[in-house]
Amino acid sequence: MLKLGMPIYTFVQKTDEKNIEKFIQYIVNNYDDTNELILGYLRKTEINRSFYGIKLRKLLCETLLLNKKDFTEEEFDMVTSEYFSSGVEYIKNLYSPTIIDNEYQLELKNNEEKFFLFLAKAYKNEESKFKEYCDEAVRHYPIMKNAVEFLLEKKSRIKSVHEVSSEQRQPEDELQLHKLISRADNLVMDGQYYDALTMYKQILSLISLYEKKASSFKESPLSSEIEKKISDLKSRYSNEIIFQKNSHGSSER
Repeated sequence: MLKLGMPIYTFVQKTDEKNIEKFIQYIVNNYDDTNELILGYLRKTEINRSFYGIKLRKLLCETLLLNKKDFTEEEFDMVTSEYFSSGVEYIKNLYSPTIIDNEYQLELKNNEEKFFLFLAKAYKNEESKFKEYCDEAVRHYPIMKNAVEFLLEKKSRIKSVHEVSSEQRQPEDELQLHKLISRADNLVMDGQYYDALTMYKQILSLISLYEKKASSFKESPLSSEIEKKISDLKSRYSNEIIFQKNSHGSSER
């Protein structure tokens, strides 16, 4: 089924999670190409946003992060992003906002769930306590330390890119762009892909306006960064974007 790219979330729906983990680990241990098959499956298959569809992607991404040793940077970026977004969505579906917001850890089943609880809070408090909550997540699930460090380094690089070109923008322009990018990234994490796509396009329009204010702004790599985000969204979540776009149209009518 992995080779054919067939949906296997129905298998997850009918099987206990521990048994699924044992089954996947058995395949990884006994078949050399399993990691590449899982990676290919994640790339090729459209994401099923049902509870079990999200759970499946979380399990497959975790399998890769624990077993694959030869990631390219692009592969590691894709798998960690999928793992974090699927895990955060999974925990939000599993528990009420009361449990997550108040950090009722005793209600959670295991350390991975605690990891995703604090990761969910990190994304919710991105501007103020992002690293603090990420560190707390790792404290509960240290096996994902490298993945979280990669996330923090990635955010730091993006922030540095923004700061490099800050002298070329008005202070209010800088602040507005940072807030909009952060908001759009959070929409992606929440599975609101159509809204995120719309906001990224708005950011590109703003950058175009800023270019007219300062010609040196054109040298900033910010435009290509946003264009890549848009391209990734369209390639990974095309069906979801179409569905959400149509839902928006129905609600407006």
